[in-house]
Amino acid sequence: MKNRNLGKRIGTAALAAALWILPVAASAQTTQIKIPSNKYKIQDDVKLGSQAAVEIERQFPVLRDADANDYVDRVGHDLVAAI
Repeated sequence: MKNRNLGKRIGTAALAAALWILPVAASAQTTQIKIPSNKYKIQDDVKLGSQAAVEIERQFPVLRDADANDYVDRVGHDLVAAI
C-alpha cells in the first residue's frame, strides 16, 4: 500500500514538473537562421562545374554502355519499389 502511494506521488511530481517546464520552454526565444548570400554568380558556378566535369572524365573514364545503363536503371527502380 505504501509503495502505491509513493508511485502516485512520483507521478504527480513528474506531471507538475512537466507542466511547469513546458510553458518556460515554449516562451524561450527561437534561434533565427539566416541564409548566407552567395558570393558567386550563376555563370561562375556553371563554368566551375563544367571544368570539374572535364577533369573528372579525364581521371575516371565514364562507361558509355546502354546495356549497363539500362541494368543500373532497373536495379534502381527495383530498390525504390522495394522501399
